[in-house]
Amino acid sequence: MAWDRQGVLERCAVSAATAWSFYLMARFVNHRWRLSALEAQLAEATAALEHEREKRKADRVGRIRAEQELRTAKVQLQQLQLQAQLQPGAAAASEAAAAAAEGKEQVEGAELEEGGDGQDGAAGAGGAAGAGGGGGGSTTGRLLDDRKRAAAAAALAAAGAAMPAFPFRPIGHLQSVFSERNGTPRQPQLVPAARSRLVLSPSVPAACLEGITQYSHVWVLYVFHANTDLAKYLSPDRSGLKAKIHVPRLNGGRMGVLATRSPHRPSPIGLSTAAVVGVENNCLILGGADIVDGSPVLDIKPYVPFCDCLTAATAPAWVQAEADDEPLAVGEVVVGPAARAALTSAWAARRALYGPRGPGQMYKSAEAYLELVQQVLSRDIRSVNQRLNVKPINAAAAGAAAAGAAGPATAAGNGASVMGAGTGAAGAAGAGAAAVQLGSQTAAPPPPPPQTPPPGQYHVVLENIYISYDIDPATGAVEVRDAWVDPITAGLVK
Repeated sequence: MAWDRQGVLERCAVSAATAWSFYLMARFVNHRWRLSALEAQLAEATAALEHEREKRKADRVGRIRAEQELRTAKVQLQQLQLQAQLQPGAAAASEAAAAAAEGKEQVEGAELEEGGDGQDGAAGAGGAAGAGGGGGGSTTGRLLDDRKRAAAAAALAAAGAAMPAFPFRPIGHLQSVFSERNGTPRQPQLVPAARSRLVLSPSVPAACLEGITQYSHVWVLYVFHANTDLAKYLSPDRSGLKAKIHVPRLNGGRMGVLATRSPHRPSPIGLSTAAVVGVENNCLILGGADIVDGSPVLDIKPYVPFCDCLTAATAPAWVQAEADDEPLAVGEVVVGPAARAALTSAWAARRALYGPRGPGQMYKSAEAYLELVQQVLSRDIRSVNQRLNVKPINAAAAGAAAAGAAGPATAAGNGASVMGAGTGAAGAAGAGAAAVQLGSQTAAPPPPPPQTPPPGQYHVVLENIYISYDIDPATGAVEVRDAWVDPITAGLVK
């Protein structure tokens, strides 16, 4: 049998084509199978996702419902607590109002029933009453609702009056140039050069101050933390609180505390207007505020001129005198060369102690600080007792000069005491006289330490710098004597 080469090749080609066809068909079937499996997995995942969504939705609905029920329970509990705190008079008034409303409702129902008994002759009247019956019923309903609202309002007002306290958390504290209550202005903006820094608490973000620089002034609500009556505020019955206080501009006259701006108030909350100087990180720089250093700040609110500035407002004559003829204004503030040098040296020491950006460092130059001192002392900051019991200026120096004639030993002792009193001009003069009388036998006493009290009778502490001054009762002129860094308010003495 002859070998048919052409036929063999054809059969091989057919076999190869058939095998390739089977291969392609197997791949197609495998692809379709995998596609079906993926579609089944996708459908299963979609179903599972939808199930989770439904479950979360149901959980959210349940959580919202539970929160609503919890809020309702809290409201009911608060209502019960308020009702328990009601005063007997308010509770009796509420019950009487409710009883009156129920009696009125019964009387009106009886009147409506009696009006409905007419038949023949009252048919027209009955029709008229029926036409206006809807209006009468709505009016009666409104009256009853008004009575109920009035009774509820009376109950809530009585409960609010009986509430012991509202808790407030300060938003920060104020770093002020006024280290003590003495010397702090009695009203805001009397010392425009005064600077203070509101430092926000860590729980208050600095973003709360965004946009505050668009206003020129703000209201500052703070706490009189240095008030001497804080123990009375904390007592349950507030025993010992002052109803009337002495007003400085009335020369010791008394006035109701709520008719004044005294810090000795039933609630030790202060209100001050301050100029917005700038913002530094989480601090707001203010100007002209009459607030003591370290005061907790409850809130600040922008000053809006169109509603906060009332041009038609009036005040008593003793308050108006502050703007027209300030009775506490002094004749002149004298800062001599020695006092100016002492103030400059104290300011430099304060700056070196804390650094340019240290706590309470509000001024970049000694001249700006001197302007603050002059503005603070331009009004009589002495207490009423100090103004009524005026002592001669430099009494210690006068006593030393009078005792100098008694003998060298006495003069030496007095001269040393004068130098110990301070570094003012009068003290230096007394010390010089004592040294002349002693001659060469005794050397001049050493200069006093910075913390030695100067000869000035009065003092004020501004930005931890102790400033001593005298005031002439005849001319009203203030003369600054000496200044140094106060170790107590500066934190050097614990």
